[in-house]
Amino acid sequence: MIYYYCGRYSLKYAGELFVLLQQISHRISDNPRILSVGCGPCTDLFAFEAFFRMYKPDKRIEYHGLEKSTLWKDIHDFIVQHGKKHNFSKVKITYLDVLNEYQKIEEIIKNEKPNIITFQYVISDIVKYYHVDYVK
Repeated sequence: MIYYYCGRYSLKYAGELFVLLQQISHRISDNPRILSVGCGPCTDLFAFEAFFRMYKPDKRIEYHGLEKSTLWKDIHDFIVQHGKKHNFSKVKITYLDVLNEYQKIEEIIKNEKPNIITFQYVISDIVKYYHVDYVK
């Protein structure tokens, strides 16, 4: 199912994020340190890479994805392995449950000082289990 999802939806979501990045380009630093909470298939990374290749090709991205499910590990390994060939991004993935291990996230933020934090699927996942008013 994960492979189907990646093939079916990744380009769409990366494209949507790419358009958003174009609209807020004046707010994006030249060398972003991205912390992606609930990174899943890393579609935000693909959007950032496409944006930087087009608009800031001499700059470099640091990307740290946080993911609860190790089912994405094969996808992440593929991204990291093939990303090294291009030397465009520094990519790291950490597997943890962001709701239960919040202290670890605070430590990551303190050490890495991200200037962009994305929430890919975390909020929609929380809404599956908690009332929308609670999530707001």
